[in-house]
Amino acid sequence: MTRREFLWSSAATAALSTGVAGAAMNAVAAPIPIIDTHTHFYDPTRAQGVPWPPRTDNVLFRPRLPADFAAHHGALNVVGTVVVEASDRIEDNQWILDLARANPEIVGFVGHLVPGRPEFADNLSRFTADPLFRGLRLRLNVLSNLATGEVLADLKRVAAADLSIDVLGGAAVLGPTLQLSRTLPGLRIVVNHPPVCRLGRRSGGHASGVGGAGPPAQRVCQGFQYRAPRRWCGRGKSGVLPGSARHDSGSVWRGSRGVWEQLAGQ
Repeated sequence: MTRREFLWSSAATAALSTGVAGAAMNAVAAPIPIIDTHTHFYDPTRAQGVPWPPRTDNVLFRPRLPADFAAHHGALNVVGTVVVEASDRIEDNQWILDLARANPEIVGFVGHLVPGRPEFADNLSRFTADPLFRGLRLRLNVLSNLATGEVLADLKRVAAADLSIDVLGGAAVLGPTLQLSRTLPGLRIVVNHPPVCRLGRRSGGHASGVGGAGPPAQRVCQGFQYRAPRRWCGRGKSGVLPGSARHDSGSVWRGSRGVWEQLAGQ
């Protein structure tokens, strides 16, 4: 019996003793509501097409819409999702916000605007008028230009609007992310697809560790929300790559361990 099952069982027993067994049994049967914090919706059949995923991707290159999301989460009581925009085209932000109007399960949206561009401030004002617009996704090429006055000024606008920044770019993104966190300490930063390395030996269907080199990097990332709750957390379902040949086991963690620890220690 798990801890949660034990607690529910204890609650049900107490309820029986006070004559409210029916209510207790209903409580036991009710699953915990879940918000999926990282999904992508897109439609390659639109006249404009999509910049991602590529046409050569036989798995992802097809419409991925809220109906597909609903079909996949089944009976898990996933009641909503936060959409993260993979496209850097300005009007694709509006496409998602329009999609959300007809699909209330979209409870938040992390858009994609490029700081430093002349139109950034106007577009930020335009999209933040919608309460579902809660942040921006940035790639390594933007984070590498923090010294540029225009980029930093736009990121200050993001912080002032109480939006989050989602960063993406593998292990190389960690250094610039650390610099950003020090420059704008009040800015919430979310690490997308945390750059943990290939999981090691599997036992009984579960991963045994991350290359045997120190604590798993994903634990450090998860610790952000406890040690600096305004600034750090991690999300992204493909950060851990069981059995993948894309990363040498342990190499990503060993190579970036110092930066992870600095990020978690702030």
